[in-house]
Amino acid sequence: MRKLFLSAAIVISTTSLLVSQSSLVVATTTQLGPLSIITVPLDQKTITVTPPTSNSPGQWSLSLDNSAIASINGLTLTLLGVGVGQLTFTQAASGAYTSASRTTVFRVTPGTPVLGAWAPLTTALTTGQYQITPPTSTSNGLWSYSLSNNVVDGYTIATLSGNTITLQDGGTVTINAAQQSTSTYLSATTTNTLQITAIKPVVGPFSDLTVSKDSLGTFNLKAPTSTSPGPWQFSSSNLSVATITGTLVNPVGIGTTVITAHQLPLSGYQSATVTMTLTITATPPTVGALTPITYTLGSVTNNSVQIVPPTSNSNGSWIFSVADPTIASVNGSMLTFLKAGKTTISAKQNPSGNFGFSNQITSALTVNQKTIIPSLPNLNQVVGDPTIEITPPTSQSTGAWTLTSSDPTVVSVNGLALIVGNAGTATITLSQAAQGTWLANSTTFTVGVSGLVPTIGSLAPINLTLGSTPATIVNPTSNSTGAWSYSTSNPAIAKIVNGQLVAVTVGTTKLSAVQKPAGKYGQSNTVQTTVTIKTAPIVSPTPAPTVIPKPKPTPSVTPTPRPTHRPVVPTVIVKASGRYINITSKGGPVVAHINGKLVKIGKNKVLPGSSLVVVEFQSRIIYSKVFVIK
Repeated sequence: MRKLFLSAAIVISTTSLLVSQSSLVVATTTQLGPLSIITVPLDQKTITVTPPTSNSPGQWSLSLDNSAIASINGLTLTLLGVGVGQLTFTQAASGAYTSASRTTVFRVTPGTPVLGAWAPLTTALTTGQYQITPPTSTSNGLWSYSLSNNVVDGYTIATLSGNTITLQDGGTVTINAAQQSTSTYLSATTTNTLQITAIKPVVGPFSDLTVSKDSLGTFNLKAPTSTSPGPWQFSSSNLSVATITGTLVNPVGIGTTVITAHQLPLSGYQSATVTMTLTITATPPTVGALTPITYTLGSVTNNSVQIVPPTSNSNGSWIFSVADPTIASVNGSMLTFLKAGKTTISAKQNPSGNFGFSNQITSALTVNQKTIIPSLPNLNQVVGDPTIEITPPTSQSTGAWTLTSSDPTVVSVNGLALIVGNAGTATITLSQAAQGTWLANSTTFTVGVSGLVPTIGSLAPINLTLGSTPATIVNPTSNSTGAWSYSTSNPAIAKIVNGQLVAVTVGTTKLSAVQKPAGKYGQSNTVQTTVTIKTAPIVSPTPAPTVIPKPKPTPSVTPTPRPTHRPVVPTVIVKASGRYINITSKGGPVVAHINGKLVKIGKNKVLPGSSLVVVEFQSRIIYSKVFVIK
């Protein structure tokens, strides 16, 4: 009772003191910051926690509602077990600051086991078995095991039961160890290797073998020599070619198979494996030739063609190959051409029925291509123009270039030069010769040569009597040898028949003459004359003489001649400027031609080269000049 009374007295005294001083000190509320959940693994053993932020300098203390998971010493917790509890941070009052507390979740999780070193393991094949000893661990969880890499070439070299490995052959296996989780530790895994040592046998040769299906039935294999006493096992990789029972081989079909000989481990020796190739042959078929292939790129869509196989008395499928796959590729029997070049293509027929492989047949494969030659412009020249040098266009081929002319009298060639001759038109062919895998190719253009205007004389007027024989027309004089062509303006009065003038009826008509081009001369101007057709005179019988009185002389009246009106020739002006020729005329209508082509009076666009301008008035040339256009 004394202790209780004393405590009460202390409380009362303290309270009185606070009351008496209340006018001097005002209490301040302590403000605490937030806390996060605290998670720590058991194997960390201890953790020092950080209190929440606070505006008070008061001392901190901890309390935990689950003493099984940790003990407290100040702000340090010693971990005892896995679990969850409420961790309370309490800050004592200090000065004007009140006491405050904040609680968070404190979780202790299982720890991660710490495994000790586990050195690689070695044992001899002759021991038969091996007991696995796990590595040290901070956990007491149970261990389990598995093996990997324990099958070599299809044969098992070790098996496992619990922690006991049964040794079957020499080699190295991988041990996979797993430790189970516990209430205080997580699970853990690790690996190690176990080398099973054994004597490696010395094995003799196991040579490849070729057997004719028609000449031999079943036969026994002879095992290779070995320093090991272990028994041998044999297998075939292609049962459609040969099967094996024990050492007995049964040829089934034509082809190849890999025979594997495996010697089992025995008496401390490890196993051994060797292979050889067994080829079962048959009579080759009789096959024809493989036709050489020549192809020009771009001839067919996608540049792909079907290969025509050689003739054969076997039904076996064909295998095709190209020596240079950059020139052509093969997919089955489809041949695709890739670029120009020369190589070879081979064909071999697979076995079928009673026939084996055919002999390989090889033939030439040539892939050509045509160089692209752009077209050249047509040329217009005038008789007497200088020689024209032709520059061949750029080409992928290096083949030689040549020129040919369809009419050497108009344009002749000398190497790559054109020599202008007589008037006319010639087709020029520019050809490039074949070179390597580039084929020959050519292009054409025309050269029109305008002739000089011949100098001709006039036509005399012609008078014919109706009913007279056809008259031969006398040609006007000319410095050209061209043939003359005649026509009449009114064939009802006079017409041309077989080059002669025939009177048809009485009257007057115009006769026109034109000389055709010949040699260096072009067509002449047109000349005209008048043709008059008169009636034939009437012949009457001679009458008896009659006396006629002599008439008195009558004075004659001479008519006054009318003046002749000759047409005024128009004035023609022709100017060349750049690629244009401008033709103007004053004083009458005219007709203009440039290089023989009818053009308008005015501005005309022309091509580079020589341009012959001819202007006519009433079918008569009144202007002729050659302009050189650059």
